[in-house]
Order: sequence, then structure tokens, then C-alpha cells
Amino acid sequence: MSKHKNLKLPISTAVIFIFFWFPLHLLPTSTTPNYVPYLDKIIHFSLFLVWSFLNLNSLKNIKNIILLSGLIAVASETGQLFIPYRNFEAYDILFDMLGVVPVIIYLNFRKFTNKY
Repeated sequence: MSKHKNLKLPISTAVIFIFFWFPLHLLPTSTTPNYVPYLDKIIHFSLFLVWSFLNLNSLKNIKNIILLSGLIAVASETGQLFIPYRNFEAYDILFDMLGVVPVIIYLNFRKFTNKY
């Protein structure tokens, strides 16, 4: 059973990368619709919220969630330096990491309620 548990992280991460991150990274920023102000920041926040929640059981603790999320956020933005019409934005990394905050709050709440 633990063998399948170890597969959760790579499968969910791979699915999110293939279907969400890569297609969004291939769009030039000039052709991205701008109907909603700060839509790209909302997308960054939402993707990391969903990703961290899906991997909650696999990562098991706050330190792992923060480290892996930070690594993915920085790698994602750094990769944009090599895609034409894309650029590195530190604010994207900030909103990526802010998307992880609700999951960290949930983990702390769950840990607190399990004690009492």
C-alpha cells in the first residue's frame, strides 16, 4: 500500500504540470487576455493552492510543502527566461507561495484540533 502512496506526488504533480503550467508558459504575455485585473496572479495562487492540497498527504509536513513549492515556483519562473515573450516575475513567486498558505493554515488547524 505504501508503494501507491509514494506515487501520489509524482502523478498529481505531473498532471498539473502537463495540463496547466506548461500550456500557460507557452502563451506569450502579449496575447494573454487581460479581462480580469491581476488574472495571472490569481492563476498562480490557485494552481499552487490546488497543487499543495492535492499533495497534502504525500508531503506530510509544512517544511516539505514550503520547500517543494518554493523550488517549483522558482524553477517555473526561471524557465520563463528561456521562452520568447516571457519574463521572470518575483511577484509570481510570491503569489505561488501565498497559494500554499491556506494549506499550511489547514495543517496547523488539523494538528491543533487533533491535540484536543
